[in-house]
Amino acid sequence: MLVQILADFLFDFSFEIFLPASRTGLLMLYKEFFASKADEAVKIFRIEENRSSNIESYTMDLTQPVYDFLRFIQTFNPNRDSMENNGFIQFIEEHLIEGRIRIDQRNQPVYQEQGAQRELPLYLSSSMVNELMPILYVLQSAVKPGQLIWDEIETSLHPQKQMELARLLSRMCNAGYSMIVSTHSDTMAAKINNLCLLSFSQGLKAKWAEILKKAGLEEADLFKERIHVYQFENDDSGRSLVRELEFDEVTGYQFSLFQDSVEKLFQETKLILE
Repeated sequence: MLVQILADFLFDFSFEIFLPASRTGLLMLYKEFFASKADEAVKIFRIEENRSSNIESYTMDLTQPVYDFLRFIQTFNPNRDSMENNGFIQFIEEHLIEGRIRIDQRNQPVYQEQGAQRELPLYLSSSMVNELMPILYVLQSAVKPGQLIWDEIETSLHPQKQMELARLLSRMCNAGYSMIVSTHSDTMAAKINNLCLLSFSQGLKAKWAEILKKAGLEEADLFKERIHVYQFENDDSGRSLVRELEFDEVTGYQFSLFQDSVEKLFQETKLILE
């Protein structure tokens, strides 16, 4: 009974964080959105104050996950005493955004490039910095999410940065973060596949040190546990089907949709050059 009570307690206080696509645009406009919705709510209350109806006539015009994301950003409460995720934050600063994001005296996030003194408000920073800012908030949050859902994870990232982000995903998985990520990037998928091959192919373990050194990787980049990989496909009727991909110790995961696209481009190039 005690175990069940504790489990229920922990479950009730766990929460999911959804990082939607178009994060840059949402971050640029969320304050205006909440301000306008507050104005609408005040108007509705004034109209309805002498009636029996209530705020139910008020609509958010957003899906609940996107609203929850904006709410998380707006009410972000950093855990300044925790050192638990400093390694992840440092990895992002050094390998991805090449600088740091901090909260200034006006309680606004600003970006400072490595080696530079000037601080830029986020709306003047690159879309890559804006796309990655929410994950920094997640890592600095006072409460660790029970589930992190990260949509179109590669948005605004150069292929080289996508490969670095794949390394961060592996490290976060190994630290106990439960994540669901989606991508349309063959670069991201190929990098994750390479990390899985290194992590789980028995024939490569003897050459780990050599491969890691030549590839510029570290042992911390290797997955400790198997991940689940799914491919979304359309059938002849146009319905979306979800198919789990099997891992092969020689080739890893076979991303047929990406391979078909690459083959099509290759044949097109041959046709042009012939």
